[in-house]
Amino acid sequence: MKIYSWSSPWGALPVAVENGRICAIALDPHAPFAPVATGAVSRRTAGPIKNTRDMNRLLNAALRGQLSARERLAAVDLSWATEFEQRVFRALAGVRFGATVTYGELAAASGSPRAARAVGGVLGKNRVPVLIPCHRVLATNDIGGFGGGAGSSWRPGATDPIAFKRALLRGEGVDA
Repeated sequence: MKIYSWSSPWGALPVAVENGRICAIALDPHAPFAPVATGAVSRRTAGPIKNTRDMNRLLNAALRGQLSARERLAAVDLSWATEFEQRVFRALAGVRFGATVTYGELAAASGSPRAARAVGGVLGKNRVPVLIPCHRVLATNDIGGFGGGAGSSWRPGATDPIAFKRALLRGEGVDA
């Protein structure tokens, strides 16, 4: 596994890559960052990331809404996730730039229409925020939560997680 540095809009952030696929993105360069590789990713066909430039290009394209769901999923390692979690992440990868879904809608799209709360728990485990855009998931009556995948102490751009989620959505033209 290699740790690359993503030149993000919030500064340099560590990104773990194995076999050309992103395993984890830390939204805080000072947070503990110890992704656990399962080894399953090494048995898959290599992903599209061969170097830091490829990784930066891919993640910045994701922020601009220039990646399809297929491209997002080709670049990410979800081997650590359960079957249910993988269904949720795959459905979420298909939520377009500038669009949002509710936890309930994402649960239905993942094949478990009564599992909205479980979907929220899955999103809290998202190791690849931005690439798998959990910020696009809202509660029925408010913005919902946001953990960013790097633990509870992260503060990208010195903001709290919900302010960061709002900023990501505003960058996509969504007023939340």
